[in-house]
Amino acid sequence: MICREVEFAQVLLVGMDKTDSRDASFRMRVGLSATMSSEMIEKVRALTRLALRARAKDGHHTGGRAFGYRSVPVSPAKPDDRKRLVIDDVRAAVVREIFARYARGETMKAIAEDLNYPRLAPPGSARPVARWPLACLSPTHASAQ
Repeated sequence: MICREVEFAQVLLVGMDKTDSRDASFRMRVGLSATMSSEMIEKVRALTRLALRARAKDGHHTGGRAFGYRSVPVSPAKPDDRKRLVIDDVRAAVVREIFARYARGETMKAIAEDLNYPRLAPPGSARPVARWPLACLSPTHASAQ
């Protein structure tokens, strides 16, 4: 625990409540504060998940890049407000090609190598000469988008 390290190094810590590391209750206060912070993080995490689920249920984009789609404002009058995904025809064709080739039995490695010829930027890159990582084609990556 940090209290022992601070004590060993003979460093004085002073909290925002003006208690310091020489106080007999300092370790207890640090532990209690850490517990309370951990509980707050869990509450924020749960509320964030609920909010994202509600946005998704309403048909709004919840963030992250989804290759083959573009993120556009729900209301053109409020471009910084909620977003929704619309199909990007050029990139969607690449997604269809990937699935069709995989369904025919081609390996993800072979597909990624073909996609690395400069014709279209991989997810997260504006440059067509960037390389398609094999992970971009994995089922785990696709479901996380």
